[in-house]
Amino acid sequence: MKARRLIPKFLHGKGLIDLIPAGPRSVLLGKIMTSAIMTGCGKVYQHTMLTAQKYVVDWASLESNFPQLLNLERYSEKWMLLESVMGPQGTLDPEMWDYINWFRSIVGQPSRAVRDKLVTTAFVDFVVDQLQAETSEFGDFKFHQCGLGTTAENITDTGIETDTGISPATGTQTETDHDTYKSVATMTMDATEAITEHVLMSQSGAGTCMDRTKFDAINVVSGNQIEFTFEISFTAGG
Repeated sequence: MKARRLIPKFLHGKGLIDLIPAGPRSVLLGKIMTSAIMTGCGKVYQHTMLTAQKYVVDWASLESNFPQLLNLERYSEKWMLLESVMGPQGTLDPEMWDYINWFRSIVGQPSRAVRDKLVTTAFVDFVVDQLQAETSEFGDFKFHQCGLGTTAENITDTGIETDTGISPATGTQTETDHDTYKSVATMTMDATEAITEHVLMSQSGAGTCMDRTKFDAINVVSGNQIEFTFEISFTAGG
């Protein structure tokens, strides 16, 4: 049995471009090149998940146990002081974190979960740049910020749409099942607002935005908290 001829006889001695009429050349060549590039290449798929959980905090009890908090006016500042000792989510002092959680409640409080929204163009460009010359910032996507914006997510997003004025929170950095990056942060509110968006950034209040997610409003008053959990997983494939 003869081997199948891969190149038709009439193609020998001619370039591919010579066989395509001038008008549709760019379109046809684009399709041919895309097909050639994609055939047999590996792919990496990403999935994201943002979870937002509201907490009600018994600040009177916390101030009784930690009198230093009485010197601070804003609840966000009080929480930052506690985190400066115990670390984000208790990473430096788990016992202190467990104790403080006795004064935080999610009973009857709303939560939101949004899956597979938009990783930004800015983040994709950042990854490509890092593959050429890496910087320490590549490991710094841990800064959480929430806002009041209601515009749908877009790959062109570069940060929060409508700021609350609350300083970004530094999140934890862990992995699950070897293929999922996870960052958790708690933000403490200083006003009566409807929180509707979240971003994960590579710097506090600046840098590259990995992801912006919009969700149904979580109504808060001063002293309430929202715990944000952002996960991005990668699945290799071919």
